[in-house]
Amino acid sequence: MDKIVLLGKERYEHREAMSVYFVNDKKTNDLLNDIENNPHVYVLACLMDRQIKVQKAWAIPQKVFDILGTHEIDNQADGG
Repeated sequence: MDKIVLLGKERYEHREAMSVYFVNDKKTNDLLNDIENNPHVYVLACLMDRQIKVQKAWAIPQKVFDILGTHEIDNQADGG
């Protein structure tokens, strides 16, 4: 296996220690970093990250899910 692939796999397996800082809010950062359980939150933030300041774009998913009252994707399709 290629060294780069192995390095990527090792980083993925130890990602808990590698949280990425997105916004000035721990709750939002924790949610965005929980890609294993909530990949849709990260994808939504990526979609929002267009033509607006990054702090605002990456805070949008947390605000949306706070309004809806859930982070579960199955509940989003039903409207909560």
